[in-house]
Amino acid sequence: MPGQIIKATLTAPLGSGETLTVTSTGSATLGAVNAGTTTLTSLVIATSGGDVACTTTSCYFRVDNTVGENVTVTITGSGTLANTVTSDLGVTFTKSDATPPTATAGLVTDDTSMTTASTSTTPSIATISGASPYNNNTPTATFLASTANTSNSLSAFITAAPGAAKKTHWTVTDTSGKLTGVAGSKYSVPVAWGATALAAAEVTTTFAGSLLVTGAATPVYQTFTATLNATVPQVINVAGKAPAASGFTVTNASRRVAVGSTNSITATLADQYDAAVSNTSVTVTVAGRNGATASSTLVTDASGKVTYSLVDVGTVGTTTRLHLQQQVLQVDQQH
Repeated sequence: MPGQIIKATLTAPLGSGETLTVTSTGSATLGAVNAGTTTLTSLVIATSGGDVACTTTSCYFRVDNTVGENVTVTITGSGTLANTVTSDLGVTFTKSDATPPTATAGLVTDDTSMTTASTSTTPSIATISGASPYNNNTPTATFLASTANTSNSLSAFITAAPGAAKKTHWTVTDTSGKLTGVAGSKYSVPVAWGATALAAAEVTTTFAGSLLVTGAATPVYQTFTATLNATVPQVINVAGKAPAASGFTVTNASRRVAVGSTNSITATLADQYDAAVSNTSVTVTVAGRNGATASSTLVTDASGKVTYSLVDVGTVGTTTRLHLQQQVLQVDQQH
């Protein structure tokens, strides 16, 4: 399985003839970040002609291992680059059980920060699943995440109480490079349940990285897939979609009040991910008993809230309706 991606950060790009040699201890192997498997015991990073090409100040490679152990990865200057340029990094590997657990995967319990993609959403299930490397796969679930997110989380749920500790992993393919910095890169994240875990016990994994949309006329929806190693592999696709105002929630949305009273109404504007939409204009219009009241334009605060005060001055009818864009709030005057 893919292991861990390591980024070597340089103060300047490698020059002609300058290279970096990477070695590791233990049973670890080395290779390119998008490789299916790695086989090298040492690799050379160069602008060209090396095992891994790097023309910027950020050079990426992957360390794999089939053994659970701690290893040390060493990067040393080579070629015309002085061998006094060196750096060490410790990497810990956890070996998954030979038999995957019976488990399911999906959204974190009560998480509303992602929505389920459908055939009609943009991007749609077909768009996400049809993009490389998802051709011909059948995802367990496909979710849309806000492009404002800097991380997204998924959960694994073990089906039955394990009775003994269980260890498995997610295999991640970073299609767009917004998690790792390299499009198409692959890596793994350990998942474990203790021996005393209950049935449906949840283990949450956070995938850090900003999901962005690039392009205006033809947006490119940044995507990653995470596959949980389970009896039935759980393939979860996540794509970025820009947040947009979705609707209001109103505190005490239908109320009976005294004639001639003044009532304060608070509404919260949220996007499709249930996140507050701040600094957005909301127009309030009044109909019914107080229909002569002029409309008002309010701006949501940092919490997505607007507060409107309605003074009952009507004389005909018993019901006043406030319209906040698509939302209707009904107020009944009690006689």
